[in-house]
Amino acid sequence: MKKFFLIVISTSLILLSAISSKLDIYLLPEYPFIVYLCSIILMDNLNNKFVKMAITVPALLFALILPAIIVFSHKIFAILNNPILLLAVCTMLTFGGVVAIILLHKKQTLRAICVISFAIIGLVFIGSFIIPSVNKYIGFREMASSALVLAKKKKVVHYACYKFNTASNMDVYLNSELQQTETVSQLDSMAHHWNKTILFVRKKELLHDEELIKWIGRYSPVGKTDEYSWYLIEQKNSNSLVRLERKNVN
Repeated sequence: MKKFFLIVISTSLILLSAISSKLDIYLLPEYPFIVYLCSIILMDNLNNKFVKMAITVPALLFALILPAIIVFSHKIFAILNNPILLLAVCTMLTFGGVVAIILLHKKQTLRAICVISFAIIGLVFIGSFIIPSVNKYIGFREMASSALVLAKKKKVVHYACYKFNTASNMDVYLNSELQQTETVSQLDSMAHHWNKTILFVRKKELLHDEELIKWIGRYSPVGKTDEYSWYLIEQKNSNSLVRLERKNVN
């Protein structure tokens, strides 16, 4: 069985490597074979010290989650609409971690693995109900929705971002592609050629990119989150852009 699963996994990887388009989703058929192979190997090595260490580390981390959440509760609960779910998840994980450590001490490795597995399944299930309240911190939907309202009001049809590739994921919400810009010169060109543009910028660049700070200083943000700001770039500032370009040339 080990050889069979290994052959399926290796040949699939070789075939997938031979084609030009390599997407993560192509590996999905491999996962069952990988899981079964790992399970067989695991059952043959339950008393191996490396296996026990691999279970002990997550068990210890799980056991410390609830105390850590309590310590930093003033920061975490401020961004959640329903902190009770988070406490339920953390309590379950901590309980699972403690039980797993006890079972490992009793040399019941398989039961410890089962406890850790159930704790992870519970985390995924209950944690999924927390996602909507933190979506604005981990995704672009809130930001894109706000930009769409502004775009409709100001009749904007162009969108751009500065130095962050993940912004391209917003095209799902904006129904339009974003132009990637990496330099102030590209921003100048964009501002000259497009009448109105909504530009998305990370807080990181707004704090450390001196050229961007000088360039963006003539505009005021029309929206912002903890990590991002977006600006309405209009051609009414084209004269100042020309002066800036001449200054850069000189």
